[in-house]
Amino acid sequence: MDIGNNPKYENLEKLNEELKNEPDEKLLTRKYMFWDKEKNNTKVIDVESYFNVLKNGGARKKENLPGIFDNRIQLEHGISFLQGFLIVSFGSQRVLLRKLNHKKVNYRFFIIEN
Repeated sequence: MDIGNNPKYENLEKLNEELKNEPDEKLLTRKYMFWDKEKNNTKVIDVESYFNVLKNGGARKKENLPGIFDNRIQLEHGISFLQGFLIVSFGSQRVLLRKLNHKKVNYRFFIIEN
């Protein structure tokens, strides 16, 4: 169901029912929309592409390559593994928790403490 940018309440109710009964694997292949505060518009992503953004390391604007752009995180070239948990709320009646498989990346991540 395509709900568009300004959905009617009835369409959201139908979507909520679909999400309640949809298999987990299908939920994870869906596209997700969120509000980008800085650009004042909506963005659409999927779970796998978000994980790949982290895998890219630092964002590189000249190459138009998404990545981490956060001054609280220091990146160095090296080998490490990304692993984590995905917690997603679907509609008003469904929460999914998944342990994500680890992915080898060519960066090491460090949190900079102030």
